[in-house]
Amino acid sequence: MLTVTEANADRRLTRLDTVKTELGVADGASDEKLEALIDQASDVVARYCNRVFALETVAETFRVQNHGAHGLTLSRYPVVAIISIVENDTTLTTDDYEADLETGIIERLRSDRVMRWPCGKTVVTYSAGFDLPDGLPEGIERATIELVKQYYASGDRDPLVRSEVVEGAGSTDYFSPSTTGFTPEVEGLLEPHRKPNGG
Repeated sequence: MLTVTEANADRRLTRLDTVKTELGVADGASDEKLEALIDQASDVVARYCNRVFALETVAETFRVQNHGAHGLTLSRYPVVAIISIVENDTTLTTDDYEADLETGIIERLRSDRVMRWPCGKTVVTYSAGFDLPDGLPEGIERATIELVKQYYASGDRDPLVRSEVVEGAGSTDYFSPSTTGFTPEVEGLLEPHRKPNGG
């Protein structure tokens, strides 16, 4: 179970000015439309990656059963700070655990040796995510920008169309089908940042 204790309303994975520069749009007439497309693209990217990218503070509860657990895997990453870990109502010190902040995996230590997490309830309060959009990995922002550009340029046109010939009977060449609906470029940019399961 995960509870957000300090929420972040900003979910945009790129800036309006960045998108306008990419599109070559100078005036402000399209700002409202572009902002809506940025929100849409940012949501699509986050859902595809099964992640919340915005920096937030959360409390995550683990209920360890049976013979205990090896590492605890946090739902949010990268971890910026671990605020507290409470194991069966006892607050641990930094000598009691070791954390891989990049992956969000926490190992339980005893006498500097890795052990299983004991059965029971452990609550980890931590801050994780990115300072948006500056702290994002480049591929995530680039994929978001590409989506916004596709949405803006396509209108009702299929963004998976590679080329179209109008002469005679006409012919349309499509990118290879993808279950995501993304172009191969966007899917390739996002794949390294995708979490297999939601959380």
